[in-house]
Formats: sequence, C-alpha cells, structure tokens
Amino acid sequence: MFKIHSLLTLALMLSLSAILSAQVRYGIHVKGGYSNFVETDYDKIIDVVNVYTKLPSFNLCADVIIPFIKADSSAFQFVTGLDFGSFAAKNSLPDYFFDREDDPFNPPYTGPRSWNERFYSLSAPFKLNFKFEKWLYIYGGLAYTCHINKPDEIRDKKISRHTVSLIGGIDFLMLNRFILGASYYKNLTPSMKLLEKSLDSKSETAKIFWHVQQISVKIGYII
Repeated sequence: MFKIHSLLTLALMLSLSAILSAQVRYGIHVKGGYSNFVETDYDKIIDVVNVYTKLPSFNLCADVIIPFIKADSSAFQFVTGLDFGSFAAKNSLPDYFFDREDDPFNPPYTGPRSWNERFYSLSAPFKLNFKFEKWLYIYGGLAYTCHINKPDEIRDKKISRHTVSLIGGIDFLMLNRFILGASYYKNLTPSMKLLEKSLDSKSETAKIFWHVQQISVKIGYII
C-alpha cells in the first residue's frame, strides 16, 4: 500500500510539474515614479524636525507568471520573480528651525539644509493577479526586500536590512504581450528606526520608524 501511495504521489507531482512547465510565462518590466520615507511616531514625544520629501525612483524586474489552470482560461495567476529597485527621499531641515532667535545649536549649525538618501534593494515579490478582462488585470501581494546598501548620509538611524512590503497595482495587457500599468509599494516593516537609549545606557528602544513608499508607472513585455 505504501509503495502504491508513493507512486501515485510521484505521478501526481510529475503531472503537475508538466502542466505548470507548459503554462508558465516569463516577463520583464521597468518602473519609474517617486518614493518617500514616511515617518511613524508612536510615542508623540520626540520632535524630529527633519522632513522627508519625494524623489525619483526606479525598478528593473523579471517575472515568472504561473496560471492556476490554463493560461488562456484562468482568471488567477501567481507571479513571483526578482526586482532590483532604487528608493530615495530628500531629507531637509525646515526654514523655521534656523529662523528662531534662540539658535538650538552651540556652536551654530553650518552644514547642509537638505540632502538625498537612497537605498538600492533586491526584492522577491509574491503576488496574485486577477483578470477582469483579457486586457485588464489587478494584483496584490507581499514583497520580501533586502536593502543592499546603507546610505552614507544616514548616521542617526538604524537600518533594517530586511523588510516585508505591501504591493498592488493595475496592468493593461496589449496584444497579449505588452504591459502598461501603475503600481504601489509600501513597507509593512520599517526600513529605518530611531533608537533612544535608556537612562542607564544599557538598552535601546525604537521610538520612531520610517517606511519606504513608492508610486510608479510600469511598462513591460511578456515572453
């Protein structure tokens, strides 16, 4: 009985593998848009005067598209792949910080009032496509992201190398090959943390967090 069950399981796995290999499609796409680092302050006690504003961002992506049944008839597709991305934001000190009569710095601050901070990242997306029409898809899912650099300009924050993010968007399929769409990306787990030392300086607690957020347009091609 055990041998028969094992053979049936093996046959089923081989059949499923053959079906999927015949239906799998591959694609490439590029995205361009704007990203920002969104601040979350849970304690509302620490006053961070720095303000982040959006900067251009881009992504280069390779896709593996797996339909649940047949490529032509399935309303759902599972999509994964690899995504190289560049996320950036401009960090600025507001003008009012320098206009006050009581200068908070001693000696007075003479450094730059603004600077750019940019991450380079590798992501593995796991998303579900739903086909409304032959030419219209919406999708949503999660992405596991690894930041492969620490921007030199970031000195007072702890970087989270690994994050999980929410992804979603809409794609228009033309001639069954070409893609034009829009996408949204935002960290569920933060990319940066501001740590506060305890009174005895033996431990640190994260008080403020920054999440990468991106809105972009995309163009692509399905092989």
